[in-house]
Amino acid sequence: MAREDKLIDARTKDFTLPPHFAVAVSGGVDSVSLLHWLVSLGHKPLVAHYNHRWLPREDGDAIRCQTLAHDYGLAFVTAASPHEGIGTEHAAREERYQFLFRTLKERGWDTLVTAHNAGDQAETVLMRLLRGTGSRGLAGMRVVSCRDGVRIVRPWLRVTRLEIEAYARHHQLSWEEDPCNRDFSKMRAQVRYRMLPDLEKYFGRTVAPSLCRTAELLAAEDDYLTQQAAQLLQECRDRTHPERLVLPRLAAAHEALVRRVLRRWMESAGVPDLSFEDIESARALFDITTPAATNLAGGWILRRREKRLLLVQDSLP
Repeated sequence: MAREDKLIDARTKDFTLPPHFAVAVSGGVDSVSLLHWLVSLGHKPLVAHYNHRWLPREDGDAIRCQTLAHDYGLAFVTAASPHEGIGTEHAAREERYQFLFRTLKERGWDTLVTAHNAGDQAETVLMRLLRGTGSRGLAGMRVVSCRDGVRIVRPWLRVTRLEIEAYARHHQLSWEEDPCNRDFSKMRAQVRYRMLPDLEKYFGRTVAPSLCRTAELLAAEDDYLTQQAAQLLQECRDRTHPERLVLPRLAAAHEALVRRVLRRWMESAGVPDLSFEDIESARALFDITTPAATNLAGGWILRRREKRLLLVQDSLP
């Protein structure tokens, strides 16, 4: 086994794949290398490509991905965005995931494999840190996560870009660099090509491994706190009215768990777009000298009544 293959395998663990799954392939070095690696392991995934239509050249990406799938003897599916021109990163990501999820569900499958790597993880952690987030956000992406009933597997989340490029060169793979990756109107491009290199120059070493290690540590702590919050939520439910929370029991808990319980409870009730400020407004209700209600998004109102917290929806039109 070549050194490049051994490095990849050494960084890859903690996941299993079913007989049928899809792999997202953009045509870049990361996804092209991942597809080659999956095929080398004996897998036969469905190759899925989404054309964002940001640039005319992306039509060529779809053709190249289709050709690549054909060369491996794999099925191929693609779709194009209804919008032309460069849009936001968030909108593009959501469009792509909706296409991928729809593709899986049409076939009765539930697993998607993506080529996210250690560089992507480091960028994600740094961007979330700058935006402001808790341990859940700083935990970054997980090797295995679930969304909308789909299991997302990122087997190369601990593999660096340099290792991926070395793997691709060793196996003489062909790929296309997306010029949009260097669109500096996008925050990720700023972080990847300017901020991280500046940090590395300042510290005299690569910083991605440290950011990824931080994400792994916080992911474990987040899992533990999530378990503790779920237990506390059950303990705080009113026995007569389980949809209400007993305030004295909740108020006595640590604020880190209180925030998680409130968020979990309100999200499960259907309250949308909860912000940090919403959670803090909810915590303020613990003080009986404050007003006994606070407004939330979606017409929801959180009330304090007889040492209980309850959610009601505004019935006004």
